[in-house]
Amino acid sequence: MRKTNWRRLASSLLGTAAALLATAPAVGAPVPGTAASPLAVVQQGDAVASAGPLVLEPTDRGYRGHLLVTVRNTGTSASYFNLLIREPVAGSFRGAQPTTMCQRSVEHPGHRTTNECFLPTIQPGAELTVDVEFAVLTTPRDYAMRALGGGLAVSGSYPPSYSDFADFQATFRSTTGSVLGARLYQQDKLAESSVTVAGDLTLTRTTDGSFVGRVRATVRYGTDAAHDYLWLTTAAPGNVSLTATDPVEVPCYTNCEVPGGKFVEGEERSFDLVFEAPSDTPVGPLGEVTADVSTYWQHDVVNEADLSDNTVTFQVHATEAA
Repeated sequence: MRKTNWRRLASSLLGTAAALLATAPAVGAPVPGTAASPLAVVQQGDAVASAGPLVLEPTDRGYRGHLLVTVRNTGTSASYFNLLIREPVAGSFRGAQPTTMCQRSVEHPGHRTTNECFLPTIQPGAELTVDVEFAVLTTPRDYAMRALGGGLAVSGSYPPSYSDFADFQATFRSTTGSVLGARLYQQDKLAESSVTVAGDLTLTRTTDGSFVGRVRATVRYGTDAAHDYLWLTTAAPGNVSLTATDPVEVPCYTNCEVPGGKFVEGEERSFDLVFEAPSDTPVGPLGEVTADVSTYWQHDVVNEADLSDNTVTFQVHATEAA
């Protein structure tokens, strides 16, 4: 199997943003709309960072929420600071604004990641509010939940020397609007991906003599286990090969990423598999194609709860143009 994990592990450039002088409360002050002080306060060198509560709201695709982090420059000169943001739920970090870039820098037990974000210049005595977005692709519940393990650190020097992490908790608001009586959220550890194909594959000769055909595939993801993407591996007879998906996630050949990005728990997604064969391919039955779906997170394949529905086979035959 050809692996493309490093492509997804590369950092996602978020675009250089202009420095946003925050109107956020001073470090240690209560966060508007809440009764409590910030859940996390850290300091290293001239950098002081404080974060209010993270509340994840139910949506039609799991939960989404924003952690507002205020970074203050207590020094006497303009400085660049970096944030380390440890996600409370594996696979939940979605980015931060404004930053010049965020990248995965550390991995933790339970597959949670720490993301390093490089901030714009902060003038002496000024503050910058960083909006950190999280998404948890699990089915919204009618009761509140909480996830432990989120953390925040800050660098006030170059090269970076980070403060110790200050912990924060993510609270999931229930579908009824409550955050009270929150139960501990338990993320699935095993993937549950499956693939089906609608019928057999017919390759038809084109004007240049080669053969092209497509078949409709449906992939389902049945858990909320952390993943970067789902991956299709195919084996076809002779010189028949998978050359693309439609819609296209990225260019591929033989093995392709399932288009559409990450799956929310229970989501099904249908798309075409496009196959080609050279002009000297004989007309008639050609044999059997096998397609296998697997789940990738960070560097590795995620273990499956049930492998019986991860592979599908179908027949392929070639025909002259109608």
